[in-house]
Amino acid sequence: MASQQSPFHIAIIGAGLSGLSLAVALSQIPSSTSPTHPPLTFTIYESRPSPTSSSSSSAATTNEPLAPSQLDIGGALMLSPNGLRVLDSMSIYPRIKNQGHNFRTLFFQDAVSGAIKETYSFGHSAKYGYDALRLYRRILVAELLKFLSEKGVEVQWGRKFSHVVSEDLLGGTEGREKGKGNGNGKVTFAFADGTEESATLLVGADGIHSRVRRHMYPDLVPKFTGMAGLTAAVPTANLGLDLSSHGSDDDGNPNKGLEWPYALEDPSLPHPLPLTLIHLTFGGFVIAPQAANGSEVLIGRQIRLEEDPGYEGLKGLMSDKKGLIERLRLGTDIEGLPAIVRNAVKDIPEEGMNLWPFYVVPRLERWSSQGKDEGPGRVLILGDAAHAVPPSAGQGVNQALEDVWGFKMVVEKVVQGVASVEGEGKSAKRVDMADALGKWQEWRQGRVDRVLELNAMVDRRRMPALKGESEEGKEEKGGLEVDWLYGVDFEEVVKGWFS
Repeated sequence: MASQQSPFHIAIIGAGLSGLSLAVALSQIPSSTSPTHPPLTFTIYESRPSPTSSSSSSAATTNEPLAPSQLDIGGALMLSPNGLRVLDSMSIYPRIKNQGHNFRTLFFQDAVSGAIKETYSFGHSAKYGYDALRLYRRILVAELLKFLSEKGVEVQWGRKFSHVVSEDLLGGTEGREKGKGNGNGKVTFAFADGTEESATLLVGADGIHSRVRRHMYPDLVPKFTGMAGLTAAVPTANLGLDLSSHGSDDDGNPNKGLEWPYALEDPSLPHPLPLTLIHLTFGGFVIAPQAANGSEVLIGRQIRLEEDPGYEGLKGLMSDKKGLIERLRLGTDIEGLPAIVRNAVKDIPEEGMNLWPFYVVPRLERWSSQGKDEGPGRVLILGDAAHAVPPSAGQGVNQALEDVWGFKMVVEKVVQGVASVEGEGKSAKRVDMADALGKWQEWRQGRVDRVLELNAMVDRRRMPALKGESEEGKEEKGGLEVDWLYGVDFEEVVKGWFS
């Protein structure tokens, strides 16, 4: 009888949204009972100490969910149908759907005339299967950790990745030609404390300043775009909205049949929400509900920064909350801006202020490593580590979720025996994982490229005109088409990689 193969073990570096989502996705791959198929195992390593540990200096392993206050590491997220489809497939969407603000449309409104210039669809259940969801990041992180806890999956906190020690070539066409494909291939990597671990694959889900990425691109530095998001969280009551007569028809029925929260999107309102108010010289001013009960909204604008503030510079800027508030207020008394803008910035709580410089990672030739013999290696990156997407079109986390789900389906084929781990031979029904990962990257890069084009179109609408630029010159040609983005069929895409 054939003996059980060695585990297909995946090491995940980073317990942010990408890393936790990947762990949840992998946890749902059915275990193989066949002696010819490798059993799947995985471990998550995070550099931060355990938030539940009394000591921040020692490494800890815990699978206890974290308190919301310990996860408040960012504001709210925009989740669109493509990302929600992934979260639904992972059984996470039902957990979060009612914890955020469900909506469908972002309105672009002329700040002077009040006319709706354009709409941008963020989702619609009737068309795409899901409405959009604006959700606090800490809520999604908490639910992912809770899910993993229920599955008995441990996060190894306080394990700061240092470098790759060695790696065997992965199988696949190049690996076989180099004669390096073997059934015991592994990658060995070290942590800052000098300890080492090994895995079949090492996945860097450690963000835009990824340490794992340095193994492939030691000289790469994320590029600052010259833009930043300056935002605040304020009570909705500050806006001075009057919804008392909202949407009443000739018979006096309120809301024209629209129920909360979609009543806020009624175009008959003076300012339907979520909204970007457009002014030629001021630029765009965003107002977006972000609490399930409608009690809080994000307000903000995109600004230009002359130079990259860097980590220390950003710390300095963020420490001056009053200065950030004044910068957010700057120009809001300009002629033509409606009262809702002045109301929004009149009383801003300091704790809700945030400055978010936008960075991009240059387009990468490879998302996975090459061994010293130039064959396919065992280290790969995904999420912001592979393609930092600025938040202009609300696609950052959604693109990371697409990465995760596509990668999960490749791994699942390995566990099912459809794909070969080490390149032990091809047939019509057996595909090398190295080849499949190449197709995964090609597909994902193509969609990221289109998202960056969409981002550029949104930026043009939100940024103030450059000196000497007329309204006609700033006017963006063409609408914001998103059917290709939200209507993706992941199963059909991946099926083509293994046909």
